[in-house]
Amino acid sequence: MEQRRSRRFNLKLPVHIVRAGSLRIEHEGETYNVSAAGVLVSDLGAPVEIGQPVEYYIELPPNQN
Repeated sequence: MEQRRSRRFNLKLPVHIVRAGSLRIEHEGETYNVSAAGVLVSDLGAPVEIGQPVEYYIELPPNQN
């Protein structure tokens, strides 16, 4: 049984990851899914340690009115 608190949306969007701290490193990847509680990212090209603080920027597609 699924026990997540937030619904996850399967969205493949470009994402930019910035590792915070004294040694700033940037990686580009793609989201796998997104929820109100967080985001799952794949294809970063470099490991990010568990518990390491990061910032991420997700590129949303342009509005198609």
